[in-house]
Amino acid sequence: MAYRFASKSDVKRIAELHYNVRNKYEVGFFSKTDKIFLKNYYSLLLDTPYYFILCYCDDNNGNIMGFSSGVFDVAMHQKVIAKKKVKLALSLISSIIKKPSLVSDILKRYKSVNGDSENSYQVKKGPRSEYWVWDINDKKNGIKSVELLNKFYEIYYILGYEEVAFEVDEINRNMIRFHIVNGAKIIKECILDDGRKRSFLKYNLTEKFKNNSK
Repeated sequence: MAYRFASKSDVKRIAELHYNVRNKYEVGFFSKTDKIFLKNYYSLLLDTPYYFILCYCDDNNGNIMGFSSGVFDVAMHQKVIAKKKVKLALSLISSIIKKPSLVSDILKRYKSVNGDSENSYQVKKGPRSEYWVWDINDKKNGIKSVELLNKFYEIYYILGYEEVAFEVDEINRNMIRFHIVNGAKIIKECILDDGRKRSFLKYNLTEKFKNNSK
């Protein structure tokens, strides 16, 4: 298997991988969106300067088995995304038709991102990791998925970043435990406007990779 960065030609596969795992935790904005939105979402983000996706591909057929996505500068990234909000909104129409309750989630997320909500849904500045996804049908490569995640964070380190922050919902407690074992630390916890408890975590990349000989 091999690593590579995603391009816009990969959005169909990336959206498929994301869509297939979202039903594990049926809460939040993305759990209610459809493949049409996810394809548009990733296509749009891959066309921005502060976002990247690292893929893990099968050596035999080049198929993407998993990916990790992230942002180099959240504040700058949000400024870019703000200019594309109409396109994002239009891509949500089919999801809203299928699940009208999504409208409430959209409004809450919009208020949070724009600073109108008391509790932010996500990290607001600096580098941020977003999604870590592995093919739900592949039960054999759990270790490979962890290698992908750590390689993803190592890219930040190689590029000179000292830390990366991210968020995990309390319902996904096993994921929080994993990240702590993997070297992350909880920096704060909060209750979101929709009632979810969310933990904000951070990796100190200098501590994590300082003894890496590569």
